[in-house]
Amino acid sequence: MNEDLEYIITDRMARYSEMQGFPQPEAFDLDKETIEDYITAKQSILTDGEERRKKLLIPAVLLIMPTIVMSAFSSSMKAFFAALAAGLILACLYWYGMQWRDAYRLRRLYQPDIERFIAAVLAYEP
Repeated sequence: MNEDLEYIITDRMARYSEMQGFPQPEAFDLDKETIEDYITAKQSILTDGEERRKKLLIPAVLLIMPTIVMSAFSSSMKAFFAALAAGLILACLYWYGMQWRDAYRLRRLYQPDIERFIAAVLAYEP
């Protein structure tokens, strides 16, 4: 079963919130709605990255398109390999650009109080 962060945290909060020793949002100066919004936003960013790894259509098009365009102008192997290298560079730029964007979005979203609460919830053992 593929469990994501949002499911794990909300499930633990619903299941163990009444038990003694379970971290309470009030102890971290937080409310439940803020935590749920934060977890949902973080999970959305993480899911976007996972889906992008599964769907390789855009990198494949970026890899092949320069080769197709170059084949219209030249039929030499040198031009073919140059176009293939250009496509590889474009695909890598796309890949690293999207990883950078996800990391940037996670850095902007980061809230230390909520992250401490999440760590406490994950560390809790009933």
